[in-house]
Amino acid sequence: EFEATMYDLLGYTVIAKANGIPADTLVEGFSNQTRTSVTLDYFAAYMSIASKAADYAASQNFANVANCAHDSATARAHKFINDFAMKAYRRPLKSAEKERIRGLFDTTFTEGKNSEGLKLAVRSVLSSPYFLYRSEMGVPADQSGGNTGGAGNGEYEQGEVKFTITAADMGASGDY
Repeated sequence: EFEATMYDLLGYTVIAKANGIPADTLVEGFSNQTRTSVTLDYFAAYMSIASKAADYAASQNFANVANCAHDSATARAHKFINDFAMKAYRRPLKSAEKERIRGLFDTTFTEGKNSEGLKLAVRSVLSSPYFLYRSEMGVPADQSGGNTGGAGNGEYEQGEVKFTITAADMGASGDY
């Protein structure tokens, strides 16, 4: 899934296992990462891939990231957040997330270079847990009754677990 997503987002081919990313573990016959700990080595591998992917995106003139060569830093950040980052996170970004990413386009970090701001933003998004892990828990904040600043904003908050299905519930027995 990681490899396919990197290719879909950037056209960048990566072989996760060859770059030090652990294989998913099998839990009750399903491949997932629920029992794979994030070690310093694994995090370094994800960071290395994100950095190489950002360099690749730059070599392609950021064609799959943001078409904004002549835009201001503010306009570039807006396009990046509302296109690339939203695709990478597979959901609309929360206000605080948008602000963090917007800050990466500041000339303090980019030396006034468009490409440096985009590379920094790509590296940041591709190494974020919001990109690396897909949470399927929770409910849309505008449906939970919480204070979200208005319905339909697409922000999520943690929900309650209503039920849990175990192997025994499905008729399986034995140790797992």
